[in-house]
Amino acid sequence: MSTRRPMSVVDWLCIAATVVIIGLLFISFKGEAQTPPAATVKWVMPTQYNDDSALPLADIAKSTVKWPGGSLDVPAPTASASVPVPCGDRVFTVTVTTKATAKYPNATSGDSAQVTFATGVTCAPKAPTGIEATR
Repeated sequence: MSTRRPMSVVDWLCIAATVVIIGLLFISFKGEAQTPPAATVKWVMPTQYNDDSALPLADIAKSTVKWPGGSLDVPAPTASASVPVPCGDRVFTVTVTTKATAKYPNATSGDSAQVTFATGVTCAPKAPTGIEATR
């Protein structure tokens, strides 16, 4: 016949600590921030200067992805970038800049054609709820 000993303070502390840890894990997983949608902007590097002479890829220093209110420099030869867009639409253009050793050093191209990314999420708060009119 087995006898059961009463639970000690240490036993109760272990149970309480376990409950707290499980609760914190639940809150941390449930409360994780949602990653905003991101636009993957891709482009093709130019192969010529405006005078139609050859532009080797090795002479391009960087591309700059631009949008109203921001920009992102992307080192060459990379020709894509991920830009967070939490809501609404964002219009992007891209320029390239040559290296200091290029035929036309440190020259920046004109803007590419525009491309629009739409998140499908409206940049506005949700409508109020629980509205009442009383007398």
